Amino acid sequence: MNTTDRHGDERYRAGGEHGWAEVVILLLFAAVIGFAFLWALVLHEKPPLHRKNAEATTVTTADPLVPATLPPPRKYKVVDGGVNVRQSPATNTTVLTKLEAHKTVIVECSIEGQDVTSANGSTNLWLRINLGPFGVGYVSALYVDTGKDIEDRSKIATCI
Repeated sequence: MNTTDRHGDERYRAGGEHGWAEVVILLLFAAVIGFAFLWALVLHEKPPLHRKNAEATTVTTADPLVPATLPPPRKYKVVDGGVNVRQSPATNTTVLTKLEAHKTVIVECSIEGQDVTSANGSTNLWLRINLGPFGVGYVSALYVDTGKDIEDRSKIATCI
């Protein structure tokens, strides 16, 4: 069953190969759009769950009706230049920024992470530092001069 266009051309057939090609192209287009939408909603990189406001972070106490808050963030100096601030407490995570020697950082808390060794020693303690409007990041405690505060949970608490 051939149909012709208004000029009498018989190249177009109802339900012929051109009709199937259009269906296939539309299905491919829908699949690409669907995948892009799925990626945007589900598969793309999301911010880590550990990014919280310091005010909302609490630790459990003996009395659950009176939750204790973390000690307020404190300022400390970076002891070595070119120190990487990372997305998580490990050297294989994304570098968010680098810190210069003697720069002041705001330490929110400490957390155990990957072991790091340098000329200053070795530790698995990392510090969560406040990056202002950019959230938080982690730096090995080897590179920040916290003195004895690193051992005092009333000064630098353990991250929750």
